[in-house]
Amino acid sequence: MNRSQTGLLLAGLAFAGAVAAQDTKPADKPPARPRAVEQALAKAQKHHRRVLLTVLGGDGDNSKALAEAVKSQTLSHLLLYEFEQAQLHPLDDADGSRDFVARQGLPLDASALPALAVLDADGKQLLKLEAKDLFTGDGVQTQRIADALQKVVVAPLDADAVLASALADAKKADKRLLLTFDAPW
Repeated sequence: MNRSQTGLLLAGLAFAGAVAAQDTKPADKPPARPRAVEQALAKAQKHHRRVLLTVLGGDGDNSKALAEAVKSQTLSHLLLYEFEQAQLHPLDDADGSRDFVARQGLPLDASALPALAVLDADGKQLLKLEAKDLFTGDGVQTQRIADALQKVVVAPLDADAVLASALADAKKADKRLLLTFDAPW
């Protein structure tokens, strides 16, 4: 075999290897989430919380009533300390949330909105409340909402165990440990 034949053989093998490498399927990416949801999930992971998604249906009376109910004493304390919040507007899809809301199994019909959903810090849905669960003839059922949300609150971490784990990790890495004491506001 002469030099030109060897060169052609090597070039052919290199080309075949490149083609074979391109045939592999890329890993399936998880579906995109709206920016507000991504930000809330990042905060939830950092602060050991859940994410409350509020799916609004425009400027309807029910959306306004729910916005006022969230400010009530029954819900405001619970939401401040236990949940990161994200609002989605799937009807106008300005935030790109229509597909995400549909994947969560939440309604896209204006008459069935607003709706609430709770996600864990990894994005798994734990609770779904549709308009029929939130409202009765008397208006927003704040106590019913608070009771449902209370069931999915994250169990508190054992501070001693967290500190011991962090100290052990710092010692292994031969680093110092910086303690921060965060407040939710």
